[in-house]
Amino acid sequence: MRSATAWLLIAAMTVVSLLFLALVATFRFAIPLIDPAPLPPDYGMQAVVAFVTMGTALVGGIGAGFHASRHPQERAVIVGWAGVALLIGTVLGTVLAFTMSAR
Repeated sequence: MRSATAWLLIAAMTVVSLLFLALVATFRFAIPLIDPAPLPPDYGMQAVVAFVTMGTALVGGIGAGFHASRHPQERAVIVGWAGVALLIGTVLGTVLAFTMSAR
């Protein structure tokens, strides 16, 4: 795998993760799902957790790209593990953002 291909794949995975986390940061519940309605979620905490997760995803993607460009024999493995790490981080950040904002 060429270095440019590795950078492109890692950048694509990072952008997808960042877009999803931006959606989580701006997500608002339209109506209460149960009656009587509980207290509204803390949307500020939800946004903070999502933005912190976005920062770690961005740093991880850049770090994986540099690591892949310096180790040509292991590029495919690095890209694969970077994708797995970004997926797990995005899921955990989403779950954490929604659970911490629920009070």
